[in-house]
Amino acid sequence: MKTLNLLLLEDDIDDANLIVTTLERSGMDFTYTVVCNRESYLKSLTNHLYDAILADNSLPQFNSVNALKQYKLLGLTIPFILVTGSISEEYAVDIMKDGAWDYILKDRLQRLPSAILSAVHQHMSDMERQKYLDDIIKNESLMKEAERLAHFGSWEADIVNNTERWSDEYYRILGYTPGEVTPSVEHFLARVHESDIMYVSSLITDAYNTKDRQQFNCRVVDGFALVKYIRCELFIIRDIRGNIVRVNGMCRDVTATIHAEEMLQNSEANLRTIFNNTDTGYLLLDTACKIVSYNKPISEFADEHLNKEILNGEDALSYFPSERAAIVKQSLDSVFNNIVVFYEMPYLAKDGSNRWYHFTYHPVLNADKVVIGAILSQTDITARKMMELQEKLITAELIQRKNELEQFTYIVSHNLRAPVANILGIMYLLKDEDFPESEKKALFGGLNTSVKKLDEIIVDLNHILQVKQSVAENKERVFFSILVEDIKISIGNIVNDKQVEISYSFKDESMYTVKSYLYSIFYNLISNSIKYRQLDLPLKINISSERIVNTCRLVFTDNGVGIDLEKKGHHVFGLYKRFHTTLAEGKGMGLFMVKTHVETLSGRISIKSEVNVGTEFQIDFDLDEAAQTDVVPLPSDAPATLAENG
Repeated sequence: MKTLNLLLLEDDIDDANLIVTTLERSGMDFTYTVVCNRESYLKSLTNHLYDAILADNSLPQFNSVNALKQYKLLGLTIPFILVTGSISEEYAVDIMKDGAWDYILKDRLQRLPSAILSAVHQHMSDMERQKYLDDIIKNESLMKEAERLAHFGSWEADIVNNTERWSDEYYRILGYTPGEVTPSVEHFLARVHESDIMYVSSLITDAYNTKDRQQFNCRVVDGFALVKYIRCELFIIRDIRGNIVRVNGMCRDVTATIHAEEMLQNSEANLRTIFNNTDTGYLLLDTACKIVSYNKPISEFADEHLNKEILNGEDALSYFPSERAAIVKQSLDSVFNNIVVFYEMPYLAKDGSNRWYHFTYHPVLNADKVVIGAILSQTDITARKMMELQEKLITAELIQRKNELEQFTYIVSHNLRAPVANILGIMYLLKDEDFPESEKKALFGGLNTSVKKLDEIIVDLNHILQVKQSVAENKERVFFSILVEDIKISIGNIVNDKQVEISYSFKDESMYTVKSYLYSIFYNLISNSIKYRQLDLPLKINISSERIVNTCRLVFTDNGVGIDLEKKGHHVFGLYKRFHTTLAEGKGMGLFMVKTHVETLSGRISIKSEVNVGTEFQIDFDLDEAAQTDVVPLPSDAPATLAENG
């Protein structure tokens, strides 16, 4: 198609620019002129030829109705399209009846390019058809065939001689058989729809009184009660005194066109309804990442998570924080290369919670399979993610319980075997009546030792089971520095005698937890460092903390004898596992209880150690954000140096 020359009647420069931008993005080849008042509008129509007029509804001292009247007075037939804000359906019908070709709402400009091309194409077809009909009008038989093929009827009234003639197709359009009635205005009005009679009658009267030409659309009802839509045009011929001598008329059956437009509008309305009432959010972008269209869910997503209002024509990337914008940009680059992209990502809501979404990017292709845009779809999958998280927690708990059961079985089978075997052996010997009395005393001593050992193991097992079953103990806010100071007091004599230096630096001062468990963790790690220090060096213990996202990390370091992790690493946290029996007494329960308490508090513990260099324990606790944010200051009676001490 040739380059289109458009006339824009618009007084708002921003709206004019938006219209031009929309047409440019569609790839339309066009030039344009913008006018903003009646004078410049008439001057442009008089001095230039245009392919279509795009008119705003309301301008200062001028409006679309006046613009349409001037257009008609100049005898123009080019498409006149109303581009306006919200208007009533009744007003839209009236302006279409007055001769407007179409109307486009400014918040739905995406339909404007196709509407212009359709109207211009229709006008060119009409002009070509008119030229074709004019060329064959001298031949009556060809004229009748042309009218039949084009659903185009004509009539003429000789006012001087009081005669009127209708073409055969004109009869058929009105629902008559050719020659069925005498041609007259009355027989024409008899077929006009009852809702349009007053409107059509006033137009005809107005044309006869003041005009040389009149165009209008109306409905007619044929003899079978079938409603048709027709487009009519009158040509008034007057003598030199202004008296009417002849009236020529044409009408075209546009029912198929009207129905197609209605179906398109209904389809668009239905699609828009579905578009806005689905749970999935949709965002349509062009290849410049500009927003073309969007639905209600995506608008709500932007408000909830991005705190922004989505607007057509805006850069989509500008809505996202820089770290998220990079991901979106990378995804769009792939989509513009005709690759479908999808991923899942959480976004922070206004209430502080995280909501998970599944994002999919699809390329939009034209008829030539060229990418002309992208569709971003977004679905809330928070419920599914929560179920997956719950399943992971259940699985982890089952694995943990399985490991605990295996460990408990090992303890029962190995640690209980020796004392029970000793007891059984001694009891067997004591049954021997001939066994010397002098040796029975020694047997009773061995029996007493085995029973005590068995009792110790049972007490230990009971203590372990109590720890695992008493998680429901009330939680409270525990300050790390106060905990350390309490432990230093409880082991003050050891600290002073053994040249022990305990320092700490707590960037994260406290956590909401079970105090007795946390005390046990601190106490066992500190006492272990003291037990297994290097005898020729002053012992230095340092404890620190920091917050990493929703995790509290505690780090315990010392310069003690260390552990050979390559040989003994897998036994470090085992029950009754001891590695330096010559340095200190113990049962091998300390680190086992530390790990048990840490895991009971939903934490994780790891170790780094080097022989004769020292040991580092790292503990990570996942925090309950709702509880942890309720931070309180250190008690007023706490030492001034509790946050950092050395």
